[in-house]
Amino acid sequence: MKATSPLPGHGTRVPLVLTAFAAFCVLATVGECFVVLFQSVLQSTSYARVIPFVGWVPGMPYMFALFWAIQLRRRPNTLARRAALLMLILGATFGFIEFLISFHRENYGNPWLTVSPWRPLVMVALPLLWSALLMSRPVVKFCGARSLATVQAAAP
Repeated sequence: MKATSPLPGHGTRVPLVLTAFAAFCVLATVGECFVVLFQSVLQSTSYARVIPFVGWVPGMPYMFALFWAIQLRRRPNTLARRAALLMLILGATFGFIEFLISFHRENYGNPWLTVSPWRPLVMVALPLLWSALLMSRPVVKFCGARSLATVQAAAP
């Protein structure tokens, strides 16, 4: 008789979505830190060209979700998945509110105040895409959330 572990994800392969999400969170965090630390070395005009599309802190939801992304890979559980989802949904919500508040405002020619109509793709759609991927069937099964409607109950 084969012994099974009661721990979710134990003895199973980590879904590719979780690996990609953790890698994306690391890259977004490292990229954001690099830009902040070396902003004086970078040409201010090159970074100012990107600001209207990505906002002031585009990596914020991924910085906050980084701990939970690593937790999901090492010790998968429903709490870690829901916390990562919360960080992403909060980031998308703040991105949407920021876009609504500042889209048609006067920018006085300042690129730091300019808001592109494409900003919701980066600040809203991308976090929501990652949220949808974290709610996919392989991730839910790996995290052990058997109570969710998307996972079929195992036959006795």
